[in-house]
Amino acid sequence: MTADPATLRNYGYPPRPRDPAALARWRELLARPLRSIRTTITKRTHRDRRVRFTEGTETGPNWSGAVVFSNGSDTLFMVSGQWRIPDFKAFTVGGERDASVWIGLDGDGTDDVFRAGIHAVMNPGDNEPNLYAWFEWFPDAENAIDLRSARATR
Repeated sequence: MTADPATLRNYGYPPRPRDPAALARWRELLARPLRSIRTTITKRTHRDRRVRFTEGTETGPNWSGAVVFSNGSDTLFMVSGQWRIPDFKAFTVGGERDASVWIGLDGDGTDDVFRAGIHAVMNPGDNEPNLYAWFEWFPDAENAIDLRSARATR
């Protein structure tokens, strides 16, 4: 919490905001102990999920969620999210099922997009899904993070 800007940068932390509300959120996010891991990252085939949205709640054929726009004088410096991974039940009928939960920053109508989340894929007869974390810096493809091989580091 008291590290100088160079130390924050060297350890991969975002800079300390000046705005009081943003600073409070920054402190809340960084107050929890963080654990660094080493894992395998695999580039996956690109799936174009680009859709134009308006502010508020949106629902489409394969997407639903909340959208917030910044006016010309405001900038968004951080986005954060928290969710529980749901329990997945085995099934025997039908095809592959998948679900993805993510957060991101998007320059609506541009290629300035960063997203990160989790993805679960389950096939008939599976007892549990193939679950992995992912990130995407558009227009690059999704990058899967295999957390099963993660090793904690200090």
